[in-house]
Amino acid sequence: TATATALLTATATPVGTPTPTPGPLVVGGRARVTVAGWAYLNVRTEPSAQAEIVGTLKRDAEVTILEGPVEADGFRWWKLDDGEGLVGWAVEGTETERWLVPIE
Repeated sequence: TATATALLTATATPVGTPTPTPGPLVVGGRARVTVAGWAYLNVRTEPSAQAEIVGTLKRDAEVTILEGPVEADGFRWWKLDDGEGLVGWAVEGTETERWLVPIE
């Protein structure tokens, strides 16, 4: 008697091109504001969500990192200078979004 035999074949699933992850911010380095979903990024007197807002940075603004990081209020904060007189602390982002990315 004949027995039926199933033939199994593997099919490769295409993998998309990975999106490059920006490197880390560094003191003395430059960064760009990306603020996805927001019009601007708040800049504060201290690395705290309760600190006074001293100004804002619009999307695509470029800054120099002066100090940091400081972990506070569940965020990573960096002291930055926009080169036009605005100096203060801003949040790098959340676990899923980065609002400050290094310029390479």
